Amino acid sequence: MGGDPGDRPAHDGPDAVPTVSGRGLAAILDRRWFAILILCIAVLRGVSFCSSLERNFDPQDFSVFYCSGLLLRSGQNPYDADLLPLARRLGLEKGYVLHANNPPTLLLCMVPLTLLSPHRAYWAWQALNAAALAASIFLLFAPRYSGLSGNLALSLAAFAILYPPVGNAFALAQSKILLLLTLAATLRCMRCGRDSIAGLLLAMAGLCWLFPLLLGLYVVLKRRWRMLGYLIAGLAIGGLATVALEGVRTSFSFLTSIDFLTSRTWLSSNSNLSLEAFLSRIFWSIFGEASSPARELARGVFVRGADLAVLYIIVRATPLGAGEDRDWRTLSLWIAASVILSPTAWFHYLLLMLIPFAQMASAANCGSISHRAPWMAAASYLLIGLIGNVLAGVPPHSMAFNALRELEFACLVMAFVAAYWFATDQRVLVESSVG
Repeated sequence: MGGDPGDRPAHDGPDAVPTVSGRGLAAILDRRWFAILILCIAVLRGVSFCSSLERNFDPQDFSVFYCSGLLLRSGQNPYDADLLPLARRLGLEKGYVLHANNPPTLLLCMVPLTLLSPHRAYWAWQALNAAALAASIFLLFAPRYSGLSGNLALSLAAFAILYPPVGNAFALAQSKILLLLTLAATLRCMRCGRDSIAGLLLAMAGLCWLFPLLLGLYVVLKRRWRMLGYLIAGLAIGGLATVALEGVRTSFSFLTSIDFLTSRTWLSSNSNLSLEAFLSRIFWSIFGEASSPARELARGVFVRGADLAVLYIIVRATPLGAGEDRDWRTLSLWIAASVILSPTAWFHYLLLMLIPFAQMASAANCGSISHRAPWMAAASYLLIGLIGNVLAGVPPHSMAFNALRELEFACLVMAFVAAYWFATDQRVLVESSVG
């Protein structure tokens, strides 16, 4: 990615010593041969990955989606039912199946898939995810939106495809790629002044995945009242429609799954990258895992205090009022914060970092970003890839394996820090340009 105007080699003569700089890296990424090479690698990797999914059919989270949708279609409550017997009859027992734990609106959207056989529905779902990824990459990196050159856009699009959380989302047959598309489309609608559509898209994201509702506070702070109105209307209409189609009891049964997802079972897992889970594991390692009301209260105060500290940081970094959010810097920060503040955040949630990464690349291409934000983003990207490669050769559940899994949280924090610097360094840039 690009760098600021001062990010240049020390000397430019024929005997100059090569240096790693933002401009030098951008020059490599902007070469046609490199763009074609990295894109071919991404395509071949994708084809190989699809082939492995076909050979070793493992529905993973899709089994929960499909079984839940099938129960909904038959008028049963997927939050109360044991999904495993149904999954066994359908040949989906290889996936993780227990109870439905996704928001009711998302499960309602899964019902049409149940009109297909499980195997066909699985591949239709993966095809939908692939189309959503392609559309997301187009909205984030296409020259008409990002201002990037064609070659640079192709290079960055290929790196987005190779981003490990993207592959993890496909391996688990998860839904977060659709969320990526929803948020990318929301950003583009805001840029075009279509706040009504942006509000409805954000409402859909909130109804289906909940944690993006944090962005509603960003909308309030930026005083985009029209978008806020459509957000509230979309939540009300979508929520009422969900209750009407699923029933009151089934819809509100989801509340019991929230308690389950925020229980110690999930918080103690080092696969959970949320701030609450990470701090809870630290708390239990220091004070022991024995549960008592006093300890749980202390842990709750510790975690909620950290959550409020992060919320204070992002609010302070957000210029109040309806002024322009240049390069969508603060919106990128809020998207990163919504992941880190989510009660549960798994590895594939990190694919949402493609939005701030894309905005940083666009700003770097214009020379309107300090050098540290994109370099921190690049470090987060590279560390994720390194961890994945090392984990493949480490025995599962060993001490080294668990330590490496904890490092995935560091990758999320690095992405958040990059987004924070991206949002706050603009003031330094503006002041220096005025001076």
